[in-house]
Amino acid sequence: MSGIRADRVTAALAAVAILLSWIVTFHPSHDWGGDFSLYVSHARNIAQGTPYGDVHFLTPPEVPPQSPRTYPPVFPLLLAPVYAIFGLNYTPMKILVQVLWLFGGVLFYLLARRRDLPAAWAAGISVVFLLSSMVLQLKDSVVSEGAYVVISGVALLLLDSVYRKEHDQSRPLLFGALTGVLLALTYLTRVTGVGLIAGFAVYDLWRSRRVRPFTISAGVTVVAVIAIYKLTLADAGGSYANQFLFTPRTWAANLVFYLKSFGGLWQPLPATIRYPLSGLTLVLAAYGLVLSARKKFSTAEPYVLIYMIPLLLFSYGATVRYILPIYPLVLIFAAEALRSLILRLPEPGRVLVYGSVAAIVLAAAAVNVGVAARAPLPDGPESADFQKLVTWVRQNTAESDIIVAWNPRVLALYTNRPSSFYVFAERQVAFDTFVRRLNAGWIVTFPDNEADAKWLIPHVRLRPDKYPPAAAIGRFMLYRVAPEGAQAASVR
Repeated sequence: MSGIRADRVTAALAAVAILLSWIVTFHPSHDWGGDFSLYVSHARNIAQGTPYGDVHFLTPPEVPPQSPRTYPPVFPLLLAPVYAIFGLNYTPMKILVQVLWLFGGVLFYLLARRRDLPAAWAAGISVVFLLSSMVLQLKDSVVSEGAYVVISGVALLLLDSVYRKEHDQSRPLLFGALTGVLLALTYLTRVTGVGLIAGFAVYDLWRSRRVRPFTISAGVTVVAVIAIYKLTLADAGGSYANQFLFTPRTWAANLVFYLKSFGGLWQPLPATIRYPLSGLTLVLAAYGLVLSARKKFSTAEPYVLIYMIPLLLFSYGATVRYILPIYPLVLIFAAEALRSLILRLPEPGRVLVYGSVAAIVLAAAAVNVGVAARAPLPDGPESADFQKLVTWVRQNTAESDIIVAWNPRVLALYTNRPSSFYVFAERQVAFDTFVRRLNAGWIVTFPDNEADAKWLIPHVRLRPDKYPPAAAIGRFMLYRVAPEGAQAASVR
């Protein structure tokens, strides 16, 4: 079998294994989440020709931030045709998301091959990543990480090709503009794409030691595309700037979280296996990063390091979703390091280690898939009681009525009512003042939510004259906010 044919067979086998695993772990329903609802709201607005930022999600300055009011537009643009055809149906949306994840795996397979990793190693990286417990959970969520993996993968492959073929010197303006468009699209998919933009700038200046026409063309294009977005679609509340504060303890906690997060590649495995395996992966990745920086330095190395800076400094905690898009590169670095070590062994030892690594990768992936396949369907907005709540709200409230709730983005998507999260107030008067300033008309409580049980429900129950109950629907309770000086409405 020729080398090219063997590569194709290896990649095809990995793709089939991943697809079959995704089929048996597919969940048609959606979890409560929150981020997905803004993406879907933006997609609906695009499909229906309404203003992009008209998502009915309020972000008062007093409340703990959940997200900006508008999200970058690339993923909603991809989602809009699906919404236009199928409406608010999560199954076709999830199929789109999973196609993006798979395409992203193909792109990083190609990047690994271009970095001289054998086909089996490149396919193994895709299997470890796409059959990790983290991706198996996230592939059934309508969120933008898969789209970001695709856009960043295309950008990294383009940059690799541009520098190898010296297009940055032979046709600097054209390829600079093309590079700038792709870099801007990473930012317009997720704001963490600024890490790739900065990584490109660092690498290009290191490579040339000067600002060239290629660099200027790329930089001007990035600024122009992002400026157009800011002037047209971005909302005044669309910034994360107010979520970076001086919080050293949170920074330290973020660092610990992200170091431990690699255990999520094999979450179902016992901790005694999972954490040593993730620790070994991190050590190999660090060694591979050093090797790569010394022998074949590229945009990827500064990108990974710079990408982590805002994640570590983010003052409102860490989540695996934020770091997940750079996992393929981390795995590539780890694979390069491991292969360099194995090649130092005598031939019999190499075969034994190769076989052991392959067995560990396949066994861990099988465990991940088996656990994911047995996982119960997630609780979420398709639950019967929430759908009854939505119907009640749409029938009994005005379109301008403001609702305070534990999940305002989801409530806004389903009800088209302006919705807000609430203030974490120790004193009743502070909560009452917040509701009055917001001019809220209704409050929805959900005792299954920990924050509701601690912060919202006690305030509402303490003032039945101010917040008379209006309806009990399954797990949810609605309260009417009585106008100032008015008598409490009758309970029903």
